Parts: sequence; structure tokens; C-alpha cells
Amino acid sequence: MSRTRFWKRRKKNGDAIDQLCQTAVNEEKEQEERETIRNYLKKLRKTIQDMMNENETLPENEKLEIWEFNLDIEEHKRMEAKIEDEVARVRNEMEMQILAYCYQYDVIKRECWDSMKVKGRAIKAFHQEDEVKNYPMKERTQREMEELERVKTLRRIEQADLSIVEDESKTAPQKDEDEGGEEAESPALMGSLSAQCGVLSPHLYNQFELHTREQKINQTILLQDVIHNVKMAFNEEFDAVYKQKEEEMNRVKEKNRRIVEIMGDLGLKEMLWEPTLSVNERPERLFTVDDSEIKVEKYITPEQKLKAEELAKTEEQRRLAAKCYRERALWDMMWGVLEDKKEDILKKEIPQPEFMSKPEVQWTEEEKKDFKEYENKVKELKEEQEKYRKALEAELKKLQTSIKDATQVFDEKLDRLAERKLQYEKAICQSEIRIAHLSYSTDVEETMKIRQKKLEVKLERSRKIKRDSAEELKKHKEDVDAFRETYENAVAEDNLMDRGFRKDFSDVPGHVVEHLYKLYKCQPST
Repeated sequence: MSRTRFWKRRKKNGDAIDQLCQTAVNEEKEQEERETIRNYLKKLRKTIQDMMNENETLPENEKLEIWEFNLDIEEHKRMEAKIEDEVARVRNEMEMQILAYCYQYDVIKRECWDSMKVKGRAIKAFHQEDEVKNYPMKERTQREMEELERVKTLRRIEQADLSIVEDESKTAPQKDEDEGGEEAESPALMGSLSAQCGVLSPHLYNQFELHTREQKINQTILLQDVIHNVKMAFNEEFDAVYKQKEEEMNRVKEKNRRIVEIMGDLGLKEMLWEPTLSVNERPERLFTVDDSEIKVEKYITPEQKLKAEELAKTEEQRRLAAKCYRERALWDMMWGVLEDKKEDILKKEIPQPEFMSKPEVQWTEEEKKDFKEYENKVKELKEEQEKYRKALEAELKKLQTSIKDATQVFDEKLDRLAERKLQYEKAICQSEIRIAHLSYSTDVEETMKIRQKKLEVKLERSRKIKRDSAEELKKHKEDVDAFRETYENAVAEDNLMDRGFRKDFSDVPGHVVEHLYKLYKCQPST
């Protein structure tokens, strides 16, 4: 390698090394600058935090607002505008969602609650999980009532006509008439057990009298009225039991208040059984939201906070004023002392004489006499307290037993109501099955009529096709006869020409005639 080339290469490598060194130096400077800036920001942040802490200790008139510690005003404004836009967007979405929920709520409430004449509810037993539900019912429309009245009027007319015919007919034996009357009253013939539920239905058809479609439709309307009346009858019994439970709960609450007083006097701490109505028993609670159902913290605006503080301050002033008034009234009327109640006997104590603090050997005769009187009073007080305690315990046990017995009696009555409902359900299901059978029968009859009409139309169409085909066949037969006659004439003419062919060429040699005859036979048929 030449010296010149060596120095050129060394210079080139030296420039690259210098460039790398310069780059390293620049990166080190940038890193130092970043570290300097980071330290500066840390000191600045600490300084601002100290200033904010110091600001909290200043009087109200010297305090600065939080936003005044923000050094980047433009960024602060930009972030505030962004936050406000996001808040507005979220608020609009929530308002639209709330509006949709309100619409669904209104629709469901209008269709499933407001339109109900009898609201659905239940009665739950006190000591069991059993419950009995009533029959929710809608108000019948004007059209339904008019249709029902029309059918009842028609049935009254039919029954009046039937009674006239029976009065005029004297041929039937008395025994048969009695049997017929028994059959008319039979549930098997009338097809309804509603009479067992206290619902009479005199307009129902006898099951053996249902023949026409109109009778079946009228019977369906009458059965629907029977179902309605049976449900109303059960709902009346249900309401009576429901009212009885409310009264029983009020009695239990009154007895519980007395039990709480007795337990307080006796110093007992036990869980008290307090019956409450469930949501199924009070379904209207579903339309109100209790504060305990809200799992998130409620947002209170500054205006609401200020108003709540003012109300609390006003209520506290009113309470203090009322307290002072009651204390003054007590002192003015009774010198600040109320008469001891009988319940305070258990808390009453006889104060010890002052001389009992001295040794017994130092007592005088008078003090010993006073001590005996003190012991007698203590003994009498203990006996009185024990007697009163036993009376309270007996009353407590009696109250608890009466609550248990009364609630168990109600549960038994609820069981009887559940059994009674089975009878109502049997009558309702029987009527519904009959309606289904009648509907099926009328549908089958209607289907058969429609099918019969279709078959009649199809038969008439087939008959018409048959008539048209017969006429066309007759016409074709005439054409065939005409063609056959023409054909027969042509064949007869050909036979005649064939027989007279040789006669026409009698003067021609025989071999020529044979040749001509062959050509004649080969001619195309026309």
C-alpha cells in the first residue's frame, strides 16, 4: 500500500470517527438538556403543589381559584372545550336512551296496567312460601256488552217460546216431565260447573240442542260471560282475604310495639318478626324507585347542595325551638318532673342511707333501725319487681303466642282459598274447553261449507267442460262422416277407373297396356 493511499484512507476513517464522536456528543447534550428540562418540570410541579397547599391555608378572601394555577391557558381552554363537547354528546345519548325507556314504560303501563279493570296481585302466607293469585281482568268493550245483551235477549225469547209450547203440550207423562226437568238442571247437559262457584247461567243451551252454527256462536258468547263472572266471583273472595291480611298485619304491628316495650323493660335483645307485603302483593311498588335500589351515588348540583343545607339549618332551628318550648312547658306545668310510670319499677332503686358508708360497729341504734327498714324496702321492691317481671314475661309470651296463632289461622284460611280456587279453575277450564270445541266445530263446519262451495264450482266447471267436449265431439264426428263419404266416393271412382282401364286401351298392344297399367298404379295418390 502506497503512503498517499494510506493517508487518504486514514483521513477518511478519521472523518467518520469524528462524525460519530460529534453525534455522540450531540446526543449526550440532548440527553442532558432533556434531563435538565425534566428536573425543571419536577421542581416547577413541586413548587406549584406547595403553592396550592399554601393556598388552602389562606383566608377565603385571599385564596386563589384552582384554575389560576394552570400555566398553559391555551391548553386548558382546549381541554375544557373538548370535555364540554364530550359531556354534551354523552348527555344527548343518555337523554335519548331515557326517552326510549320512558316510551317503553308508557306503552307497557298503558297496555298491561292502566287497561286492567282488576289489577293482578297475590296473597302470600305468613309462615310458608305459598301464595294465591287473583285473576287480572280487562274492562269489557261496548261492542262485547252489546253482543252479550243481544244473545241473552234472543235466549230469553227462545226460552219463553219453549215454555209456552211445553204448557200447551199435555200429552207427555208427569214422570217424563220431571225427568226432563232434572236433565235440564244437570251440569252434564248444560256443560258448566259455574253453579258450584255461585255463578248461575240460565241462558246456556243444552249441549244436545246445539245444532246450527248460530247456536254454537251464541253458546260461545254465553260461556265467555260465564268465565268472566266466575273470575269476578273469585276476585271478591280474594279481596276479602286480602283485606283480612292487611288487618292482621296491622294487629301484628300493634302487638309488636307492645313487645318492643316489654323487651326494653326486661332488657332483652331479640330479633322481632315483622311481616311485610311483597312486591307481588303490592305490584304498584314497581312504578316507584326506592333510594335503596339505586346503586350509584346521586349527583347533587351546587344549587341543590345549598338548598339542602338551608333546609337542614331551618329544620335544626325549628327542632331546637320546639325542644325549648316543650322543656319550658314541662317545667311550667309539672315543675320538670313527670309521674313515675309502672314500667319504671324495674329500673327503680332505693338509695342507701348515708351511715352505711361507716363500719357497722359505729352505727347507732337509730341507724340500725333505719337499716332494717331499708332492708325491708329493698326486699319489698325486689318482690314487686319480680312480680312485675313475671307479669311482663307472661304478657310477652301471650302476645307472641297470639301472633303465631293468628297468622297460622290466616295461613289455613289461605289454604282453603287455594283449594277454592281449584274449583274456580275447574269451572273456567271446562268452559274454555267447551269454547275450544265449539270453535273447532264451527271452524270445521265453515271449512266444510267452503270446501263444498269449491267442489260445486269445480263440478259446474267440469260439467261445462263435458258439454263443450260433447259438442266438439259431435262436430268432429260430422266432419269424419263427411271425410269418410268423400273417401268412399274416391275409392269407388278409382275402382271404376281401374276396371275400365284396359277397355279404354283395347286397340293398343298388350305389352304397352301392361306398361301403362304399371305406370298408372305408380301414380301418386291425391
